[in-house]
Amino acid sequence: MPLTPLTALVIYISVALAAVATGLLVQAALFRRERAALQSLALDLATLQGGQNQQARAQADLIDRLERVAVACSRLDERLERLELRGGERSYGRAIALAQRGGEADDLVRDFGLSKAEAELVAVVHARRTAN
Repeated sequence: MPLTPLTALVIYISVALAAVATGLLVQAALFRRERAALQSLALDLATLQGGQNQQARAQADLIDRLERVAVACSRLDERLERLELRGGERSYGRAIALAQRGGEADDLVRDFGLSKAEAELVAVVHARRTAN
């Protein structure tokens, strides 16, 4: 049975529509895959930004701590200079000698101007040396 031009046109249009529909389905699948990949990248970016924010906070905290350490070092330098000006090394030598003779931390604070922590350290360290 021969095809009429109208039947051939209908078949051609049907095949073309089927090809377009298949192409649209393939494009939709690709679009869904690309959208999922984009969403994954967006999540990765958010995670990285959160990590970057956390690093920035940690860096700011570290800078703050370093500034406090610098201030403390400056104060210690000033104190060491004052101690050296008033014979600080000799004061420590005398404090050590007193600790070795049984002097206590309170005596070292009172007599040599050591801080409580320094005096306790000198007393403990030199008490150990005497015990050994």
